Amino acid sequence: MKLLKSLLCISLFIAGSSIALAKQSQSSLDQMHQGYTQAEQCLECHGSYEENAAKTAELGKWNPHNSIHGGYVDCTNCHEQNKLTKNYCSYCHEYKPDLKK
Repeated sequence: MKLLKSLLCISLFIAGSSIALAKQSQSSLDQMHQGYTQAEQCLECHGSYEENAAKTAELGKWNPHNSIHGGYVDCTNCHEQNKLTKNYCSYCHEYKPDLKK
């Protein structure tokens, strides 16, 4: 029974530490993106439009980073700092690719 309690305590400690680290990482990520409101700022770290299109190429004609309409859509149409906040394509199209959270 004592061993079971020890294992339970260790498990809870590890779980609590993991949650705290995840929150700290997200907070740091949010702080890093403070004030980033222009696509040019995004592209400095996340790569060019072409590089981002290649990363989501598996979406085919629904690739939001390689518009079937030609040209590129501004990052801020869908992303707010480092978070995906809306799907710009869904304003006109019924198909809605899964949004990353």
